[in-house]
Amino acid sequence: MSGIKPSDLTGGGAFRWVIRAVVIGSLLLVFLLRYGFDINIFLAILVSSTVLLLGLLIIWFLLISGRMKVRH
Repeated sequence: MSGIKPSDLTGGGAFRWVIRAVVIGSLLLVFLLRYGFDINIFLAILVSSTVLLLGLLIIWFLLISGRMKVRH
């Protein structure tokens, strides 16, 4: 059976938790900018996607340098 099992969402090492934090943080940033600071939705999405891409780039550099490992 294909799909996501509940154990897939709770397990993992530092890599999975950092990825989750970056993605959830960027999504929450959209809502914070839109409703907290009353910024245009398109500008909020632009800022949030930039933060997401920068976060993923930093994680990629950590993986390349060997400071973070991916556990299966």
